[in-house]
Amino acid sequence: MASLADLAPVESPSRTLLVQNVAPDVSDEDIRRLFAAHGDLRILYTAAKQRGLVIVGYFDLRCAMSAAQSSRIRKGMIRY
Repeated sequence: MASLADLAPVESPSRTLLVQNVAPDVSDEDIRRLFAAHGDLRILYTAAKQRGLVIVGYFDLRCAMSAAQSSRIRKGMIRY
């Protein structure tokens, strides 16, 4: 039988980032520019920006990891 420790979620790298605490007055173009600096974007979903959420997808895992670790993007606001 599996223990609770075995069932705990494990963070693994992903090409898709969930960005939280996004200010609603930040333009979509500013968000695109900030994340595109790390690589080609596959998707940028900003329809939930009024709730503080944006989804950013990259073609390359290394680009997503670079964005997630960026000092320009405040730590604690990205989940992957």
